Amino acid sequence: MAVNKCSVIVLGLLLILTGCTQSSSTDTVKKVSQKSSSSKPVLASGKILSSQKENPDIAYKVVNKKAKFYNSLRGFGKKSEIFSDYRIVGGATLGAIQKYNTTRGTIYHVVECQADGLDYSSGPEFEDDGYVRATDLARYYPIASEWSYSQKQPCYVGNPYTYRVWTAPVGTKSYVHIAHVLDRLTATQLYITKELVTSKGKHYVYLETAKRKLGWIYKTNKALIYGRYRSPAKQFLHVAKTEKMVAYKQSNKSTGNQVGYNDSLALPQRAYLVYKHKRLSRVLTMGMDNRPIVFNIKNGRVTRAIVYQYWRVPWKTITSQKKLASHFSVWHDGSENSGSDVYFYPKDQQKLLRVQTVGLDGNADIVVYRNGRTTFTTNIGKDMITFPIAKFE
Repeated sequence: MAVNKCSVIVLGLLLILTGCTQSSSTDTVKKVSQKSSSSKPVLASGKILSSQKENPDIAYKVVNKKAKFYNSLRGFGKKSEIFSDYRIVGGATLGAIQKYNTTRGTIYHVVECQADGLDYSSGPEFEDDGYVRATDLARYYPIASEWSYSQKQPCYVGNPYTYRVWTAPVGTKSYVHIAHVLDRLTATQLYITKELVTSKGKHYVYLETAKRKLGWIYKTNKALIYGRYRSPAKQFLHVAKTEKMVAYKQSNKSTGNQVGYNDSLALPQRAYLVYKHKRLSRVLTMGMDNRPIVFNIKNGRVTRAIVYQYWRVPWKTITSQKKLASHFSVWHDGSENSGSDVYFYPKDQQKLLRVQTVGLDGNADIVVYRNGRTTFTTNIGKDMITFPIAKFE
């Protein structure tokens, strides 16, 4: 059959177009194939199958001495991304905030337990320790034993400034801070409702007042006196029926309403004056550190001074007439930073005596006049960091 020139030309064009289409399609298939065959690099952490938030108060300890903590999951396993290791956090109590189940095992994002003390803000700011394999950790139980009392155990404050009331015993939860101070609780009946012992052997008791719960405080005879609250005046002055006692208390405003790191700056000082036949015979002062001092007075002169420890036990008796006519100082040893400077004045002056409590953050004075007038002042160092008492009442 004869084929004309026009048919040949059309057929040729069709073959050329068909060839181009097939070639373009083949190239596209190759590109798609190449793209699908090139997968993302497999992370050392493995592919994440699932993740969930964890309770940071569930405690862990590092059990693998070769454990490594990494900055992120993406950097997991890379030397350049190592955040910490056993040498640094081996003794720390850790809490997990996130759990990742991966194709290469479980990984925890962990933080270190933190105690903020007086200077806490609105909430916890965890110390991040990075990402670590779950197999490098083991559950840790920071509380060895805990028990409650069917009847409240009465107690009251001894040393108000060395010991504080915490939201939980330090190291038993991921974040704890001081909830209350004892400055304004020195004349309050307190109760112990439960106790616990930590895995490190630290003993804590839980405190309440008659109306509210307070928190945990380290158990020691220095911090608390066990039993019903006793007014120091009733305990030490023994006022007879023929005598008259007048009590004075520093106003809360006069203390400055501030809490310090080292002193009980917000503690209202007290003074108790006993008169016999209208003559001043005995004076008891309770300084900023809550330590009682009793003065015996005869014919306008102090004849003896008895200084008590914070837990109401006689500590020093001063009878030296030279000291009682001028000045003496008493200081506790150990962790108690506070001391007392006591000054006496000649009979021709209106002032009888001055008791100054000397602390690290400030000092406070009680001045007793011969006519019975009594004044209180609390002086806080200008450069001292303090906090509002309202935050801890």
